[in-house]
Amino acid sequence: MLLIFGRVFGIFSLILVGYITYRLGVFGKDAKDSLTKLLLYITAPCMAAYSIYSKELSSRLIESTVQVLIVNSLYYAIGVLVAYLIVKYFKFEPREQWGVYIAAMIATNNGFMGFPVTQAIFGDDIFYLLVMINIPTCIFFYGIMPMVLNIGRDREKANLMSNLKSMINPAMIGITVGVLFMLMQYRPPEAINSIVKYLSDATIPISMIIVGVQLGDSNLKEIIKDKYVNLTSIVRMFIIPVITFLSVHFLPMLNDEVKLITVFSSIFPTAVVTAAISVQQKIEGNKAAEIVSITTVISLATIPLFAALLTYFYL
Repeated sequence: MLLIFGRVFGIFSLILVGYITYRLGVFGKDAKDSLTKLLLYITAPCMAAYSIYSKELSSRLIESTVQVLIVNSLYYAIGVLVAYLIVKYFKFEPREQWGVYIAAMIATNNGFMGFPVTQAIFGDDIFYLLVMINIPTCIFFYGIMPMVLNIGRDREKANLMSNLKSMINPAMIGITVGVLFMLMQYRPPEAINSIVKYLSDATIPISMIIVGVQLGDSNLKEIIKDKYVNLTSIVRMFIIPVITFLSVHFLPMLNDEVKLITVFSSIFPTAVVTAAISVQQKIEGNKAAEIVSITTVISLATIPLFAALLTYFYL
């Protein structure tokens, strides 16, 4: 357990670096956008591709890949229903923002934040499965979430073809290239492979510094006064992970590594992309951004705790 906390402390100390440097004015107001573009368009796709094509195909790997794709597709389908029932039971107000709360409860930051944290804590094999989880995650984010965000509103804006086009993004391209290379058992020339790996390794410090900058730009004192934001954050960070654990832990047909990564991918804070898609759908994006900030702060304590527990159960 001390080893897990040591690894997490090393990663999360970079968040503090981002927070302090932003507060001191080292980073300007546009720093988060610039760093995020570097992460999303260059380093994270390299990390995804490298983690996949560096694997050797085996029956165990294929079995775990199929399991993780099926289980995590069900996570989003069932998760939306559970979140809807919670929002309806507690009568969230205003009704027009039901979709934002539902999406925030389900959309986990298992890519932007999950990639570096998982790779650092659990290593390449578990990280590979998280990359595979990002296939159903991307489908949910860019194909389904715009429709979810409109739940509770008079209009149901659901241009499916337009939403599906958004799934053609750098992360999915990296995943696709990695899968093709793995299936062909192809390795790029050493010079290119080294560049990809260097960029892949840069994902961890860049992503954690971005989280620190994001927190430095948030007014947490004002945000925590909103009871619906607080309730949504509790569901996202505690209720959903517990339900996920109870749902997969007692399924004997699942491999232990699949159980571990399915639960671990559910413990991350609300994905930043939730706010961006809210704005795209002409829905108030501030509420989603507030939930992202609160859940990110909570995750600083819950991630090492869940990591230690999952290590005890499955490794």
